[in-house]
Amino acid sequence: MLLELVEGIYQLILPLPFRLREVNIYLIKGREGYGLVDTGVNTPETFEALEKGLQEIGVGLTDVRSVFMTHYHSDHCGLAGQIKQISGASLIMESSEAQSVEAFQITPAERLHDPGFYDRHGLPTEKFEGIRQIFPYLKSLIYPFEVDHRIEDGAEIELGDQKFQAIWTPGHTPGHVCLYQPDRKLLFCGDHILMRITPHIALNSRSTLRNPLAHYLRSLHKITKLDVAFAFPSHGPVMRNPGERVQELLLHHDRRKEAILTALGNERKSAHQLSVAIFGNRASYLEDWMAFSETLAHLALLVSEDRLEEIWENGRIWYRMK
Repeated sequence: MLLELVEGIYQLILPLPFRLREVNIYLIKGREGYGLVDTGVNTPETFEALEKGLQEIGVGLTDVRSVFMTHYHSDHCGLAGQIKQISGASLIMESSEAQSVEAFQITPAERLHDPGFYDRHGLPTEKFEGIRQIFPYLKSLIYPFEVDHRIEDGAEIELGDQKFQAIWTPGHTPGHVCLYQPDRKLLFCGDHILMRITPHIALNSRSTLRNPLAHYLRSLHKITKLDVAFAFPSHGPVMRNPGERVQELLLHHDRRKEAILTALGNERKSAHQLSVAIFGNRASYLEDWMAFSETLAHLALLVSEDRLEEIWENGRIWYRMK
């Protein structure tokens, strides 16, 4: 269902083939064509839902003139290439994120991640092999595309008849961008601020940010300096006061760091051991991988804060209190 949130801005909720069942995308009205913020994944079900949703207000994919992608994850850009084929829409993304697109698309699925990285951090081989089987499917959820316009922090973005300011918010990905409209105090926040869940901040073998959680926390503080009346996230409900949620997210990460330190105690442990201590063994290989990579992100931050030390021994990496 297409819902008009404020004048000229519509929300469309699309299905996802994950435990996180839905993604919000946004349509922005224009006299000579429409703009989209994000697209949903590349599946027949999502494509059909997108077309049906647009038809509710008499819009077709051929009416889409521009697509802004907050970041390079399948639920945000999976259909961008297909939309461009249909309508000739211009695809817009932050410049470092566009580089990730190029690298990902030319890399065979079986080589997307370095097994040695995971072995050094104690992830069992059988668990990594299970995780690796997921990569071809995840890659299939993004229809290949090329970015037409690469933007930087502070750039002005025109979608439909409206203009927005790009706010670079690295952390969830290196080039994650929120869109801000100061005159109406509106913020499209992608996966940067979510109401019901905490955004996935990960460190893995493909990460170009070696301390992604530090970047994310700085990006959260950056948002608190904006005057925002409504924040439109990619998952969950619209937020009226995102500043309150930012404070909750900051507190969550403080508590997670303390939980890791408690789990570590006076011993030395691997990232995998700490991940299991914090999250348990997850229900799927994908969830296991996400828990492991989130733990690594917290460990990198704790090392940078000089609260932990990283010990290399016989090809393995261990962590202990300083």
